[in-house]
Amino acid sequence: MKILICGINYAPDLTGIGKYTGEMGSWLAKNGHTVEVITGMPYYPQWQINSTYKKRWWHKEYIDGVKVYRCPLYVPRKVSSFKRIVHEFSFVLSTLPVWIKKLFSPKYDIVISISPPFSFGGCAASLFKGQAHKDRHPYTGPAGGCGERVAYDQQPALLNTMFVWKELFLKGVRRFYYQQRLTQ
Repeated sequence: MKILICGINYAPDLTGIGKYTGEMGSWLAKNGHTVEVITGMPYYPQWQINSTYKKRWWHKEYIDGVKVYRCPLYVPRKVSSFKRIVHEFSFVLSTLPVWIKKLFSPKYDIVISISPPFSFGGCAASLFKGQAHKDRHPYTGPAGGCGERVAYDQQPALLNTMFVWKELFLKGVRRFYYQQRLTQ
């Protein structure tokens, strides 16, 4: 199967989502699947970009048979609610060149979006070639864990702004996606 994994963290992060997503990607590749990943530069848990990846922009590398597309992102030294939102939004923006290129390439059998930033789900769904139904659909769940949810709840104006931007972005993605399907 052709599988796309997208998320802000991936190997060689030593802990958390990056570690486990990297292990999953490696396992899938070792078991005969074609696996590609769209991710950011490794920075976790230090909240500092790994020295091997500093001053590097968009690039492609192979890790354990997995094709990994790395995108630059803003990594705050001191994390706050606002800086975390900017951090995730910078990742979404920096992945746009990769997403645009992927829109015009063959679709994937499975798209896995790990802990997606607020507008990542629409991009992931646009690359899925199957029909979405109960047992086979791209995951587009809420971003982050309960700590982030509390931080967002404390800033309702910021949360409302995020949802407005998300809806505008998804409206554009949907319009583009349906136009592409009509021309095929």
